[in-house]
Amino acid sequence: MNISTEFDGKLVGVTREIRGKNGNGHLTLQRISNPVNKQTFNVHYDSGGDRLAIDSKKQTCFVGCYRVHGMGAYSMRDGQEIWRRKDLKKIQSVSTFPFEDAVFCGREGAGHVLCSQTGKTITKTRGIKIMTHSPFDRTVLASGDSFELHRPYGTILGKIERLSFGLLSACFSKTAVLISESTQGLRCFDINSLEMLWESDPSPGYHFLKVGFCPTLQRFVGLRFYYIDRSDPDMMCIHFEPQTGKILKEFSIGTPTYYEFCQAGSHLISHEFGLISVDR
Repeated sequence: MNISTEFDGKLVGVTREIRGKNGNGHLTLQRISNPVNKQTFNVHYDSGGDRLAIDSKKQTCFVGCYRVHGMGAYSMRDGQEIWRRKDLKKIQSVSTFPFEDAVFCGREGAGHVLCSQTGKTITKTRGIKIMTHSPFDRTVLASGDSFELHRPYGTILGKIERLSFGLLSACFSKTAVLISESTQGLRCFDINSLEMLWESDPSPGYHFLKVGFCPTLQRFVGLRFYYIDRSDPDMMCIHFEPQTGKILKEFSIGTPTYYEFCQAGSHLISHEFGLISVDR
């Protein structure tokens, strides 16, 4: 399953694959303020990766598949399919550009930046598998053989060396980008100079599945997960001072599950639409 939210809005979407039905699934949309009123649509979807995204205009959601059905766009009003690119298979990540009518489709083959209204290819990407977009401006972190910072996409500010094979999560403040990689700690970089502001030492067996930035609290927040033994009962929510990485607060949010940041990083929402404040 996948979860997608708006950065500062109140809408969340969850996709689930229908077991035994190849490439078929359900998309549930819910306004956080109204948990009773949910909309559920049939969509083409394969679980795995990060294959769901909501556009900033709250009109369209984009769902990717690994196998037969490729990439599709659906109306959030009635669930009708708007367009489909069946030629774009082996999709692993989908993300939308907050300030442009564009959606990124990351694949095991060449990635594509698509027009969100028509599905037509705007440009192909070279080796880029994941894009993380700043909600504050047109800065983009593009993950390939290295991490590339663009502003806007296509204009490279610089590159950051990878430490691991997998990007788990990344997020932006107005001046910095925070990166979490598989089996590693966190690294925070100044966007303009690419100077590393701070890093956290990786604790054996732990990494951060999700990171976010909360403008109200003016701090980064990460969800630390023990990946060696999944019977560990606690997922920890940890607050970091954005310039130094000093730990300001940490607490358990209970049994590990699927979470995404929402409401401008001030809350977490689960795949069951449970809401948790990060400011306990």
